Amino acid sequence: MQRKYKEQDVYVAIKSGFANLKMLARDELKKRWRTMAFADRCAAARALKFMDAVAANPEKYFSRAHTQDAWRFRAEYFASDKNLDDMADAYYLVEDPQGIVCNRVAAAMHGTLAQEYRRFCNAVQQWEYDRTSNKPAFRKGAPGFAREIVEKSGRYQALADINRANVFVRPFKQIIYQFQH
Repeated sequence: MQRKYKEQDVYVAIKSGFANLKMLARDELKKRWRTMAFADRCAAARALKFMDAVAANPEKYFSRAHTQDAWRFRAEYFASDKNLDDMADAYYLVEDPQGIVCNRVAAAMHGTLAQEYRRFCNAVQQWEYDRTSNKPAFRKGAPGFAREIVEKSGRYQALADINRANVFVRPFKQIIYQFQH
């Protein structure tokens, strides 16, 4: 049986997940900061600042109440501009809320971490839209995304704890983490 998560618990996990992903991105950036061009450093700093904003108020960037109208406008404009018959296609062709967030933070990370950030954003958007859907079939998917959010957030917390650990303790924490996951 699938565990049910309270909405407030999921929001705590979302904020924690985004905050820890930002910390992991910052730690990754530190390793390559000296080799980065000045323009890339500036872009990365802006991306980190935006990551702070997302972590502080994820509802602003992912909730249906804050994003649906703008997404609908982009889709309607695209559909009329390209003479699309099916409006539903336009929603898949224009940037969705997670795409906007991921593109604005792209300069702060690359590789696996960027993919993790995108997957987390996807889970958050899917949970937000599914739980507020007027269609019961979509609402049934929300608990699965809530579970995914909580699990991923816990994993990001563990990875951030490893990065924050003392240099001498870090290898032991990494070994423990590998055995647990």
